[in-house]
Amino acid sequence: MADRFSELAASVTRRGVYLLGPETDSFELELAAAMGAPHAVAVSSGASALQLSLAALGVGAGDEVIVPAFTAVPTAAAVCAVGAVPVPVDVEAGTANIDPALARHAVTERTRAVVVVHLYGRPATLPDVDLPIIEDAAQAHGAVRVEPRSAAVCYSFYPTKNLGGIGDGGAVVTHRPELAERVRRLRVHGMSDQYVHESIAQNFRMSELEAAWLRLGLDHLHDWNDRRRSIAARYRAAAPALRSCIPPLPARSVPAERGVGRRMRERAVLPATHRPRGRAGRVGARPASARRAHGRIMTGLAISAMFPCYNDQSTIGGLIDDVFAALSPLVAELEVIVVNDGSSDDSRQLLDSLALDRPWLRPIHHDRNRGYGGALITGFTAARFDWIFYTDGDAQYDAKEAALLVPLATDDVDVVQGYKLGRGDPLYRKVIGRVYHHTVKLLFRLPVRDTDCDFRLFRRQLIVDRPLSSTSGVICVEMMRSFSERGARFVQTPVHHYFRPAGRSQFFRLPAIAHSAGQLAGLWFRMVVRRAR
Repeated sequence: MADRFSELAASVTRRGVYLLGPETDSFELELAAAMGAPHAVAVSSGASALQLSLAALGVGAGDEVIVPAFTAVPTAAAVCAVGAVPVPVDVEAGTANIDPALARHAVTERTRAVVVVHLYGRPATLPDVDLPIIEDAAQAHGAVRVEPRSAAVCYSFYPTKNLGGIGDGGAVVTHRPELAERVRRLRVHGMSDQYVHESIAQNFRMSELEAAWLRLGLDHLHDWNDRRRSIAARYRAAAPALRSCIPPLPARSVPAERGVGRRMRERAVLPATHRPRGRAGRVGARPASARRAHGRIMTGLAISAMFPCYNDQSTIGGLIDDVFAALSPLVAELEVIVVNDGSSDDSRQLLDSLALDRPWLRPIHHDRNRGYGGALITGFTAARFDWIFYTDGDAQYDAKEAALLVPLATDDVDVVQGYKLGRGDPLYRKVIGRVYHHTVKLLFRLPVRDTDCDFRLFRRQLIVDRPLSSTSGVICVEMMRSFSERGARFVQTPVHHYFRPAGRSQFFRLPAIAHSAGQLAGLWFRMVVRRAR
């Protein structure tokens, strides 16, 4: 191929057309014929092929797109790139592809499309839905035929793919001429004619050199796929026990603790975790599979979001609107409760004013300060819906990240618990926090990574059956111990923690520390010592 490519590259340079020229035109025609469809549009990458397909279908802000919970980040990132919300749906245990029945049940009135990934080249079953289906075939060149049922099939030509390029590249293959035309326009700044821009878009073009290389590779695709099958057959023959790992299952199924990775490295075989768990970032740029529970995704969730508020007038208004904006597209019902715990600033007036044009907001006022735990108990008692989310009113957590917790609230999970990615506090508070965390985890044998992270989503029934009583910050320990004793099922996910933007913490004062220490000792005696007798 190298010699032939040198000739084609020289031809491109003599021609002087480096973008959207005859090599790209020819590659599009040849790829469409090879994949069994009338239209192919070459673009800059597989991720951009997904993004442009969604945009061409009109998917945008506030829409939902169903994606597999086990996939590469670009699948969900393409959804976020058009402003929509990726909704992860669990995969089949035997194939690691999206479960078509669960995908069908996850459809809501906000769902605009379904992305099906043919993971590791194994063709997935398309769900029976009355919605556009986009097939992510980044690893499935030659494994699937493009059927009219799908709106588009998206390919990647990253160098390691079955049909790999000399750089990044991708393509959208479709039976729909109008969709192909929209993608062609969107890949070049929304331009339909010279300097006539009909849509807002960026540059997603493929180079002529890339197209020339891919034309050569396309002629060898069938032989390359046969070679991959032959290599896989040799693996199976040499190690029959590996049959249970083909197709790949989650990484926890590999007995790494038995030294498998070490022995592979000793034989110059480099293992990798696929896919490693990602870290959740800000909403709008988060991987849908950052932390995935293994149960069925639940639709129609109803959530009571709650904030305790003590002299937080400068932050509480933004938190209220942030949590509503983050959760309202994801749930069937939502209310926001704020418990003003005897604030001496203007929090009361602010909350009452905000509630006038926010019918979903319910302010509750304490005439005197009842403590952090007292405020939580009031809010939890007032909650009307089956799930309760809460975080603090001082804006040290990003309320928009509540959206990260919702996909994890599956039918086999009772508590979605956050843990801090670093702590946005002065050094002395970090030290006190670590000592406190390790102390209570040891004394109370708590099942969570970060007891002191007040960013939680849990089933309301947990506190209905066993009401809480602590009025200080110790309530978090009581809550985790109580939930654990009841056999609650936990899943944990990272969240960000920031420096307090205003005000002063009520916890890190000597009277508050002494009061909390007394409550903690009493709680330990009541929940650990007495119950052990």
